[in-house]
Amino acid sequence: MHLLRFTLPLLALTCLVALPATSAPESVTVDFSVTLRDLAERARDDSAWATNDGPSPFQETVVVDGYVASVTPIRPSSEGDEEYRVELEVASGEWRELERVDLYRIIVTAAGERFQELVPERPPRDPEPHVVVPGRRVLVLGDVVGRREVGNEAIAVVEAHDMRRIR
Repeated sequence: MHLLRFTLPLLALTCLVALPATSAPESVTVDFSVTLRDLAERARDDSAWATNDGPSPFQETVVVDGYVASVTPIRPSSEGDEEYRVELEVASGEWRELERVDLYRIIVTAAGERFQELVPERPPRDPEPHVVVPGRRVLVLGDVVGRREVGNEAIAVVEAHDMRRIR
């Protein structure tokens, strides 16, 4: 019995060492304290940005949730660029007393095959429960990459790593 207690851990350690080396994914720190409202307010704060449409001074990975207001497919910029790309406007709001709702918006960019089924160019008539279409609530994991002027408003841009519809 004593020999078995010593031999099993040693055998397990030997098997782990013998496994082929794999590259571990890059470690990312996610700031869970940032909300969609925070991103919208930061985008409007000119003092925090070096230029009007520049890279984000907030180099961070965030998880935010909101409702999809619109989905815009991005056409390939060249013939060799066939990667699926889509932009979503994601919004949330807060009631201010009983007269007013403050609206907060961000733009989420998503690229790659995995987003093609999740966020289709044209919403199906009867979408599957996991499909992201306007009006549905989503959870987005992504990097804050900058801001964009839309009309008279600066809107934060988040590049999605992953996204999921939440109910």
